[in-house]
Amino acid sequence: MKNRIIACLCIICILFASGCSVAPDAESESSSSISSSSPEQETIGSVCQSNDFEMLLFSDKQVYKTTDAIQIWATLEYKGGGPAVKIWHGKPYIVFSITDGKDFNAEGMVLTLLISTVLKKGKVYRFDYKKSGGYGEDDLDADFWKSFYAEKNLFLPVGEYTVSVSGAFSLTETVTDSHSGLLCELKIKVVE
Repeated sequence: MKNRIIACLCIICILFASGCSVAPDAESESSSSISSSSPEQETIGSVCQSNDFEMLLFSDKQVYKTTDAIQIWATLEYKGGGPAVKIWHGKPYIVFSITDGKDFNAEGMVLTLLISTVLKKGKVYRFDYKKSGGYGEDDLDADFWKSFYAEKNLFLPVGEYTVSVSGAFSLTETVTDSHSGLLCELKIKVVE
C-alpha cells in the first residue's frame, strides 16, 4: 500500500514538474486526473486545488470485480502562506460519495455541529473511505442498503460509478460565508 502511494505521489510530482500544474492562485479551482500505466500499479487518482489547499482522491484500481473490496482514500494538504490554518466544520470534514447516476447513491453524512481544527502547512492528512448514509425501512431497496451498510468493506454491484470527495469545511466561523471549494472526482467500474 505504501509503495502504491509513493509511486502515485511520484507520478503527481512528474506531472507538476512537466507543466501540468495549476498556477498557485489562492482563489483558483482545478481538478485533473492521475493514473498509472504500469500493470502492477493500477492506482488512479484525481487532484483538486482551491484556497491554499490541495486534495487528492485515490482508488487502488479503476476496474473491480463484484468480489473485490474497493479501496478509496483521499489526502489533504494546506499549502498557504502561514505555518498553519484553522478550519471550521462539522464531523467529518472530508466527505465521500459514490453514485452510478441512477439508483445507487451513497452520499456521506456530516454531523451538524461546529468545531475547529488546525491543519499544519506541508503535512499531508489521509482519510480512508468509510461508509455513511441512511435509508428508510419502508424503502423498496431497504434490504440492499441494510446489507450494504452492514458489510465493513466496500463492495459494489456491476456498474460504472463516480466517486467524489469534498472538503466540507469553511475558512471562517460563519460556515455559510465561505467554503473550501474542494471537490475531486474519479470514475471506477465494477464487472462480474
